[in-house]
Amino acid sequence: MTDDYEFFVEIDQRDESGRPQSLWRRSDMEWEYLSLIDWRWHKTSDRVPHPPELTYLSPIPENVADELSKNRQYWVAYWAAYESPTPDDKDAPYTVLRRRTSPELVLDEAFGRSNTWIRTSTIVEYESQRTSNPPNLVRIDASTADKILRDTRGATNATQL
Repeated sequence: MTDDYEFFVEIDQRDESGRPQSLWRRSDMEWEYLSLIDWRWHKTSDRVPHPPELTYLSPIPENVADELSKNRQYWVAYWAAYESPTPDDKDAPYTVLRRRTSPELVLDEAFGRSNTWIRTSTIVEYESQRTSNPPNLVRIDASTADKILRDTRGATNATQL
């Protein structure tokens, strides 16, 4: 990274955890965001025409921005998906879902039968709770997601980005 930039994180005011949603930088008035899809810096463009309002951005030191940009798992949320509407200790999840919320795209994926990540609408259905049979998801961390996928699918390093 370079000293020519100021760095910021976007904070969702509705999220009580205070966890950053995205990573931004600017040099003069040129803004760039870290894509959580391809892990590169991109200038604002038609796809992301401008940064969030300054009231949603918090300045951070360059070394913190550097750490956050290298820690890919920090930006990913995982869920275990269960068949049963009320799983107990005996129920095993049937798959894992993940979300990457990048400025240019919210990417929701499920670990599919071919042991690859495929797009899904299940997380949106879970959050909206508008379906007659909402999915049963439980929030987990990356290491738990890896363990589930190793135990149920034989997949190793499935959460590696």
